[in-house]
Amino acid sequence: MALKPIKFPVYSHTHIFEFFALLQWKVLVYDRKCRDIISPLLNVSKLRKRGVTLHLLLESEREEIPDVPAVYFIEPTEENMARLAEDLQKRLYSAVYLNFASKLDRPLMERLAKNAIASNSYSMVTKVVDQYLDFVTLEPSLFTLNQANSYLSYNNPGASEADMETYARAVTYGVFSMLATVGSVPVIRCAAGGPAEMVARQLNDLISEHLLGNSPFFLRGTGGSTAAFHRPLLIIFDRNDDLVTALHHTSSYQALVDDVLPHRLNRVTVESRQDGESGGATKKRNYDLDVENDQFYSRYAGALFPEAIQANGAELAEVTKKEDEIRSKTITQLGKGERVDDPTQDGSAKELLSAVDSLPKLLERKKSLEVHTNILQAIMSAIAAREVPIFFDVEESMVASSRADKATVKALLADPDKGSLQDKLRLLAVFTLSSKASTADLQELNETVRQAFATSPPSSSSLGAWPSHEEVELGIGAVNYLRRQRAVQHLPDLIESDSNKAGGGARGSLGAGTAIQGAAGIGGVDSGYMSHFINKAQSQATGLLAKATNLLSRRNSLYVSRVVDNLCNFKPNTEDESFLYLDPKVKGLDSSAVKGRAPYREVIVFMIGGGCYAEYQNLQEYSRQQSAMAPRHVLYGCTELLNAEGFLTQLTELGTSFGREGRSFGQRTPLSLNTFGNGSDKSDDTPVLESQNTIPSSSPAPSSPSFKHTVAKTLLNKRNEATKSTNRSAPIKKTHHADNVPRSKNLLIVGLGNPGKEYAMTRHNAGFLAVDLLARRLGADFRLRSAFQGEYGCVAYKGKSVGLLKPTTFMNRSGQSLRKVLDYFKLPVSSVLVVVDEVALDIGQIRLRQTGSAGGHNGLKSIESCLKCKDYNRLRIGVGGAAPGSMVDHVLGQFSRSERKVLDDMLIDAVEAIEDWIEDDNTDKVMNRVNAPR
Repeated sequence: MALKPIKFPVYSHTHIFEFFALLQWKVLVYDRKCRDIISPLLNVSKLRKRGVTLHLLLESEREEIPDVPAVYFIEPTEENMARLAEDLQKRLYSAVYLNFASKLDRPLMERLAKNAIASNSYSMVTKVVDQYLDFVTLEPSLFTLNQANSYLSYNNPGASEADMETYARAVTYGVFSMLATVGSVPVIRCAAGGPAEMVARQLNDLISEHLLGNSPFFLRGTGGSTAAFHRPLLIIFDRNDDLVTALHHTSSYQALVDDVLPHRLNRVTVESRQDGESGGATKKRNYDLDVENDQFYSRYAGALFPEAIQANGAELAEVTKKEDEIRSKTITQLGKGERVDDPTQDGSAKELLSAVDSLPKLLERKKSLEVHTNILQAIMSAIAAREVPIFFDVEESMVASSRADKATVKALLADPDKGSLQDKLRLLAVFTLSSKASTADLQELNETVRQAFATSPPSSSSLGAWPSHEEVELGIGAVNYLRRQRAVQHLPDLIESDSNKAGGGARGSLGAGTAIQGAAGIGGVDSGYMSHFINKAQSQATGLLAKATNLLSRRNSLYVSRVVDNLCNFKPNTEDESFLYLDPKVKGLDSSAVKGRAPYREVIVFMIGGGCYAEYQNLQEYSRQQSAMAPRHVLYGCTELLNAEGFLTQLTELGTSFGREGRSFGQRTPLSLNTFGNGSDKSDDTPVLESQNTIPSSSPAPSSPSFKHTVAKTLLNKRNEATKSTNRSAPIKKTHHADNVPRSKNLLIVGLGNPGKEYAMTRHNAGFLAVDLLARRLGADFRLRSAFQGEYGCVAYKGKSVGLLKPTTFMNRSGQSLRKVLDYFKLPVSSVLVVVDEVALDIGQIRLRQTGSAGGHNGLKSIESCLKCKDYNRLRIGVGGAAPGSMVDHVLGQFSRSERKVLDDMLIDAVEAIEDWIEDDNTDKVMNRVNAPR
């Protein structure tokens, strides 16, 4: 079975509102970081649909709303915990549901409990949950940890060991949050040494700790698990592996949006003239870009800019034409006195009626296309003023050939009319990193940049503010930092050399240096066209197209895409032989010990030090090139998403730091693999099945000496009771029963049925009846557990702890209750036995199975949906078939008088079968005994 594509469902970040979905309305309180997590996924209208009528910053002044509950979604920092304690003291809300984006450490938890006790507000805390959502989902295949200055943090020569520890731990837990949300245990690959290995090893240890502890995030599978089948590949990169891509001028629509316009968290700001004239006042407009719901953006976000501009013009013309036709026909029809909504009219009238009904969607599409027209025009204005395509062309030639014409570069750097300071610095940086220029050549080009901005700006310049001498020197310092970086490490080729191109180009493979071409009519354009790019057009529309169609349309495979291809296909003499191989399921494993690996189909690429849209789009293009018979989905993540200007800002600070510290690279603080702890996430407060009665039903009196400890323990237990939505939706790792793996000593028997006296003796409640009889035989008592959404009891039997569960969710939601219990006790699915009615069996018959389909049973459908698997033990109790068309009445009907004569014996057989299953770990033998003819 192939692993499903790894995508981030929107609900992975929005389930924090489901804790009390029955409430009509609520307040959402967040800090700035958590606001960034939510904002790309939920706008105001979506929040209102989830009952959030107010959303407020934690640090803002907030009025008291004592009759309303509040959902807190915050980072567990000391400052936030202090503000939270203040809110509890003021009793701003009726109840609070605390959701922490990352792990809440025990000292902070105990401090919260202490403050809540002091203000006598501890009863307001309803739930405490570590959500492990310390990342931002921007698209189904794109996420970021949103960690500012991430490249600067681990390259700063003044960083201490403690700083490194803090940084590495934040990155590790951020990636862990993503994996916990996805619910997959990856195989980890990375280059040896540096931050990539440090994070990879810490992440490997952290996942291993959770696997050993039966964490709800990663429930252990069986088998030896060295095979790559059904598991994703996580490749961790260091930004220093490929510095050029972060600085290179870009060519795709989405990358240009991020490069030349103000753009953050899918929101872009466009500045336009109100009257359309050059001298008119400007107005800023914000647009939210949604690759999932915006059809045009979904198709063309990764397209080359000329392709996007042409498609926008063509689609807008098509939509406008259809709109005009509908309006013209409507006016003509009404002019004849005919009603377009009259169903008795002829076919033409009905056709027109259908067209009129489609008009709102057509206008909505037109509005969306006009938004993209405004964005495209803003991009065109920026790249035309800076003559970006010329810089792109020169940089692309240098990267593709590893050769550079110094004279061409110098001419561009010297011309004050071409490019901003940022453009020139980017060109100089690419030249520095991709060529083998001498120190003298680089110093000469540095001086050329100084001279270009030494004089006053040209009167015709449209490049904005002229940079000061200090800004120029800071920029040159950033490039000098890159020169030193190049001198102390081997930077890989970004585009594969001509000598490696043989045999490339086959579909499903990025052959060395194979160009990824654009649509027909776009690719293969002679690079000599660049001199025509800035030709002024006669009109705004034709000018936009004329400029766009001249933008270079070549796209080559980048370094990360090539490494992904090499590692997924185990190519010899590549990174597959040099990269470390870490498997959280196996200790001390290296790649040489792995035999018979199958090519990976799910890949997660993570870039430490900042990623960029050009890299992301190149990986998506690589994914689209794969054969339909062997698809490969690539998810891209990074510590932060940076455009070139943002990356240059960090390089500038590094250049300044090295100059200020007077250090060379040889004196730089090393990144040690022992910089921070062992990644353990173990806690001594994890409840076990036998201790299900340890949560106090009421708090002790404040005078009790252990009161503070008890309340702190209660808050911890509330946190453990709460179930993370991503855990409910993530597939539980299956135990292959054929391997006869011994079951846990903690077992769970689940009887299915409907709550309420009216359903007590119905056929659909046969599961309840059997578990009730089992409870009486074993001496167990049920009590309602709201955290489990069911009645629950526990008893020791044959040296094992046996939990008994009757969901009170009604039949078609039984899986929700079961999932809550499994997550709470961290039980594997092999420890569960579901007892259910079966219409395919005659009354009196029972059958034990380890797997199978739901067979139309709504209770089993719910369980399969929540567990994401069909491999769980189930005991089917026969209730007889129904007449055609009367299934509902049959299963919800009472057992007949004749059936009740058989019912008692059948329930006894069922209970004895359950007891046999509890006692004997060999389910195959139990099945032979239970299913034998009676």
